[in-house]
Amino acid sequence: MEKYVYIIVFLLFIPIFFFILRAMELEKKFKQGHITEIYLAYILFSMILAYLTTKSIQLLFSFIE
Repeated sequence: MEKYVYIIVFLLFIPIFFFILRAMELEKKFKQGHITEIYLAYILFSMILAYLTTKSIQLLFSFIE
């Protein structure tokens, strides 16, 4: 059961962080015309941030138990 909650929370945080990164307008820091690299960076950073957030939530709940 715990694995399913972990996966669901992880998958929920990916689009949240993706939209946060898009709102920060990071594409202005990349070279113009490199759309693929920009979106790959968004996806990669979103997954990394979602993983770190999910792990920290898991750690907090392990302290409660």
